[in-house]
Amino acid sequence: MSFFSVRRLVASVILMTAIIWVVAADRLYEYSLRDAAFISGWILLVAMCVLIIYGVRKRFTTLPLVTTAWWLQGHIYFGWLAGFTFLLHSGARLPTGGLETLLWLTTVLLFLSGIVGLLLLRGTPSRVSRRGERVIFERIPDMRVRLCDEVERIAVESVAMTRSSAIADFYLRYLEPFLNGSSHVFPHLVGRDAHMRVLETQLRHFRRYLKPEELDILTQIEERVRAKNNLDYQFAVQSTMKAWLYVHVPLTCGVIPLSGAHVMLAYGFGAGSL
Repeated sequence: MSFFSVRRLVASVILMTAIIWVVAADRLYEYSLRDAAFISGWILLVAMCVLIIYGVRKRFTTLPLVTTAWWLQGHIYFGWLAGFTFLLHSGARLPTGGLETLLWLTTVLLFLSGIVGLLLLRGTPSRVSRRGERVIFERIPDMRVRLCDEVERIAVESVAMTRSSAIADFYLRYLEPFLNGSSHVFPHLVGRDAHMRVLETQLRHFRRYLKPEELDILTQIEERVRAKNNLDYQFAVQSTMKAWLYVHVPLTCGVIPLSGAHVMLAYGFGAGSL
């Protein structure tokens, strides 16, 4: 059994043990004729505070603390614990008050976005690795510009080298729109490369009419065209993860003040519970 399998098994056992303890504490409070929402609410609040700390930890990567990978695993499993505790605390039903309803909806959306993020986290590395080595996201735009410039230079130089404008004309008609056009984000996300298959068919047909020296030049261009398509693929996959943060983080920021207001109102009205 691999290290990651052992780690996942140990973390799952700890999570299940924590859930059992939460249920036990909730039942004991109820059997003692006290409001069980008190204990589940505070457990939920502590779990959410731990989850928020992960975002703070990522900003201080140079500190001699536990590695970010371990913090991420803790974030995931605390997220499952928080989700279960939230269902226990809320009774898995929509509350009636305005503030409580807003907090309930925000928390549900936050939890669902966390599940989506987990799926993206598990799937993104494998999808990117299918197209070779992963490229740093911030470098992709510059790399695409460089590829476009190289293809344009090769096409222009081909006129003088072959005494023919065939490659240059083909570049202007078919390649330039692809190289400087959209990144085809949605087709790449759903695994459809129709645009690339059409372009490869055009390139294959174009090859029939070229001389040997022109074929060598076209081969150089084809390599860069495929490289650009791979960059588009990596951009589509990685940008999805980036976009997810613009949903998950604002929801987290929304839950914090709503939870604080919920606590103050609960104790302000003397309910003695969350």
